[in-house]
Formats: sequence, structure tokens, C-alpha cells
Amino acid sequence: MIALSYLLEDFLQIVTSFPAIIYSVLLTVTIILALLTIVGLFDIDGPEFDLDFDGDGDGDVDFSADAPTAEGLAGFMLAWGLTGVPITFVFSTLSLVGWVICYQLVYFTFDYIPDGLLEYLAGAVILVISFFASLPITAFMIKPLKGLFSGAQAKSNKHILGQVAVIRSSKVTATFGEATFNDGGAGLLLRVRNSDDNTLKKGDAVVLLQYNKTDGTYLVIPESEFTQ
Repeated sequence: MIALSYLLEDFLQIVTSFPAIIYSVLLTVTIILALLTIVGLFDIDGPEFDLDFDGDGDGDVDFSADAPTAEGLAGFMLAWGLTGVPITFVFSTLSLVGWVICYQLVYFTFDYIPDGLLEYLAGAVILVISFFASLPITAFMIKPLKGLFSGAQAKSNKHILGQVAVIRSSKVTATFGEATFNDGGAGLLLRVRNSDDNTLKKGDAVVLLQYNKTDGTYLVIPESEFTQ
């Protein structure tokens, strides 16, 4: 009983102290977001975020794979194989794996490191090591699930062409845009594209004309033009 109490105290000390607390917070946040996504109270699993600082005052920022401000992040995730599944699942898995690695490194090394500055320096090194070590492990863990999500996406692609979707991004260009499609369930979040000189904006109805398998986007036009 005493040994168990000591282990629990040791565990709590590590997970609530630097550097493991960083992963503890990230893991808690990602799990909460994942649960909110499942129950439909939060939506972050779309292929791109419409967060565009274009001065229109709606507070959006473009984090799409094609966006200049996010090419590094998108390219980084693609290079490590962290795509093909919902982003909340990727972040949750990455946080969990990083947390486990970080905990083990702290558990087996901190007893030999003096308190003070050296401990913080060692913690920073462990934080970096655990992050990069978690990347290939996370990629390996999510790889078997990619087929499930791609299969579901491919099935939906065949049935929604010609249907009406609603723009949810602040704009739609040849490289950025997002729309929602009511499939009778939780709804689909789609990456949509159109020419740079269009006036599509948030809330506009569009028709899904064509699906591009290369980048997973839909060519759209305003519903008013389609019905003319």
C-alpha cells in the first residue's frame, strides 16, 4: 500500500512538473476537443481552417495546406505521414505518445540531474526529444486508419456532385475555400475552389461541380449561376 502511494505521488509529481506538464495540458485539451467533436459541439476536423487575416474583421486565419502562412506546418505533417485522418485524432495521438515518452525519460533521468538550471535545461532537451520521437510512432499508429477515412470520403465524393453546399470561409479562391454540405447527418466539411475574381463569401450557396482527387478539393460555382 505504501509502495503504491509512493508510485502515485511520484507519478503526479512528474506529470504536473516541467517538462511533462506541457504534454499533460496538450493531451487534456486535445481529448476535450475530440470529445466535443464527437458530440457535434466543436468542429476542427475539417481539411483546412478558415482563419484568414484579410482585414475583413471576421477574425479568420487561413491554415489550409496551400496557404502561404501554413505551408511549413502542412508540409511538416505531410512529410511525417500525419495526414489522412481527422486532425483532432492526430493531435491527440501525438500528445499521448509524446506524454508517455516524456514521462519515461523524466522518470529514469531526473534523479541524476541536479536541481535548478540544469534540470530545466534537461527538461527542454527531453521535451524536444519526446516530440520528435513521437512523430514516427504516431504516423505508424494512424496509418492503418487512413483507409477507413479515405474510403468513406471516396464514397461521399460520388454522391454529392451536383448538390448544393454553403460557403463557411470568408472567401473562396483558386487556392483556398471551405464549405459545408448537409448530408442528413453530422454534415461534411469540404475544401472548395473557384477563380480568384469571384465574389463568393461566407453563407453563399454553391453547386459542387467537380472533384479533384489530387488535392481533395471541389470546383464550385454560385448556385445562382448554375440555375440560370
